[in-house]
Amino acid sequence: MTLGEIVKEYREKQGLSQRQFASACNLSNGYISMLEKNVNPKTGQPMAPSLLAIKKIADMMHVSLNDLLSQADDMPVGVFDDNDESSETPTVEIGSGRMMEFCELFERLPMNKQALIIQEMKGLLTEK
Repeated sequence: MTLGEIVKEYREKQGLSQRQFASACNLSNGYISMLEKNVNPKTGQPMAPSLLAIKKIADMMHVSLNDLLSQADDMPVGVFDDNDESSETPTVEIGSGRMMEFCELFERLPMNKQALIIQEMKGLLTEK
């Protein structure tokens, strides 16, 4: 299943509209719609949600990030926040062992340390 299919199935079982689900995740309704369709309208390619967006969805669904990622088929995941349109979003395949290890470790950190990691990663990517 794609992440979008998982979200849609969860939403429907809970009797939630896209708007209600998006609001509970602190994401936009349009974003949830694109995720469920699994198409980025700018590129025509499959969605590459950020780790932060996936974490918000997992939290709303009351599952761990690792559990949600293990349910989803291999998919590209963006390193940056979905609202950060200033840079290209590098992607990694979720099925890779390194990514799974990163996600497991990242999930165990408190939010303030997660923010530091994200900030540091952005800095590393902008270094020339």
